Amino acid sequence: KETPIELHLSGSAEGFKSNIAPHFVEYVRRQLSKMSGEYGFDLYEDGLTIYTTLNTRMQEIAVESAQQHLDEYQKIFDARWNWNRYRGILNDHLNRAIKQRSEYIQAETFEEKSAVADRLRKNVAFVDSVQQKAQQIETGFVVLDVKTGEIRAMVGGRNQDFKYGLNHTTQIKRQPGSAFKPIIYTVA
Repeated sequence: KETPIELHLSGSAEGFKSNIAPHFVEYVRRQLSKMSGEYGFDLYEDGLTIYTTLNTRMQEIAVESAQQHLDEYQKIFDARWNWNRYRGILNDHLNRAIKQRSEYIQAETFEEKSAVADRLRKNVAFVDSVQQKAQQIETGFVVLDVKTGEIRAMVGGRNQDFKYGLNHTTQIKRQPGSAFKPIIYTVA
């Protein structure tokens, strides 16, 4: 009777992580979190059963296709990209990366911050890591049912070990550009 109860919360601490469609699951989680206040439910405690429109076969094909094409296009991009031609872009990425470093944030004076920035700009490993990260191409696409508008598959980026972070399908703003041309030309 007095034996302590052991709880293993590691599974619930994982939240809504999905191995099949992590970007989609996080998108649904965010939508439901917004709705929880309005409708008065606790997303984590109320034992909800959530049904979605995701088609797991389509999702698996989408992830596989995205990864295959990302690897292929990354090689092409790497072969053609030259940081010497784009020093301004490199400097922008370096400035952002430097300002995110703890030693830069903790520096109190302008001189200390400048010294940290100069040291990091001369650090070949730091510059190389910034270049590698900036040079990595990304993807994002959604498969929709054209009749209902339901999401059937979603690949929100290269990282399929995604839990929280940037979803390239829902969190990146883009100009529509040529996306409307097929619609306009069809009408014409």
